[in-house]
Amino acid sequence: MSLASMAFYMGLCPEDVAAASGLPTKTVDGILNGDVPLSSLSTGEQRALGHAFGLSLDGLLEAERRRESARLPQSLRRHFWDTRFDALDRKANQDQIVTRLLERAGTEGLRWVIYAYSPSELRETARRTRRLTPVTANFLRETLGLSRDEMAYYRVRPLERWR
Repeated sequence: MSLASMAFYMGLCPEDVAAASGLPTKTVDGILNGDVPLSSLSTGEQRALGHAFGLSLDGLLEAERRRESARLPQSLRRHFWDTRFDALDRKANQDQIVTRLLERAGTEGLRWVIYAYSPSELRETARRTRRLTPVTANFLRETLGLSRDEMAYYRVRPLERWR
């Protein structure tokens, strides 16, 4: 699970985590958004951040390693009938995986997407892809704090009247 997911489920905002860890809010916000890697923090800062989440330093680093190496579970295989499932790569096929799971896999897919991708990775996908339904596009826009102008889905194509 990403640190952002953990903060969300624990009801913590970046300010709460910053206060508990003693790190600047801007740094905590960057970590939760995936813009600042954990490896850029000193060991003491990593330990303080782990403490804010109730984790040891090893637990914090292990959670981040697990997220980075997350593989699609076999239970989601049926949603990729048109693709070599075993060849899907979390990074290389990010747009395809995120859009397919959000569109077709229900809460199980949503949970895995939140577990496997940081908010900044999801923002990249939301900005690039047009393969979304209106409900999913609005969900991503609201959840990730994007404007309509930032998302490819809302950009009008030639011969389209509105979106």
